Amino acid sequence: MSCIIGLKHKGRVYVGADTAASNDDEIRMRKDKKVFKNGPFVIGYAGSIRTGQCLMRSYWKPPNSRNIFKIIECIRAHLNEFSLIRDDGYIETTILLAYGRRMYEIQADFQVSESMENFTAIGSGKYYALGSLYTNRNYVGQIGPEEAVKEGLRASAYYCPAVRKPFIILST
Repeated sequence: MSCIIGLKHKGRVYVGADTAASNDDEIRMRKDKKVFKNGPFVIGYAGSIRTGQCLMRSYWKPPNSRNIFKIIECIRAHLNEFSLIRDDGYIETTILLAYGRRMYEIQADFQVSESMENFTAIGSGKYYALGSLYTNRNYVGQIGPEEAVKEGLRASAYYCPAVRKPFIILST
């Protein structure tokens, strides 16, 4: 799995990710990035690599809208074109979508959530990252948002065998 972190700070959203891909038998380091920019969005994902690839490639153009539900319907329609939506309507992926000053978690059933906190995390290493982000929440101004995200990813990599360096961090 993965660890994807989102952190809001001073009008921007920082999204960081590890670079490992794993299953029950192995862990591999991949050149595919689990966090990337597409138009005005920074997108991170945990789960199906194919879903991330379809959202990353230039043939998907995000809608010119600030309405998160229109954005989600555009993502759903795009993923459906590639048969990535199961018969039950779910995908094998959780998505972290940053846009402007906001960040959203898109769950496997396309349910959208926006945290009341200035940080969130998805993937198998999320609990370790959330603990680190909580502990550092009052020090982000001192250590910087990128360092706070890296620290969360380091904590996740230390405790979760499916999370590995190098880490990639992008911002809106």
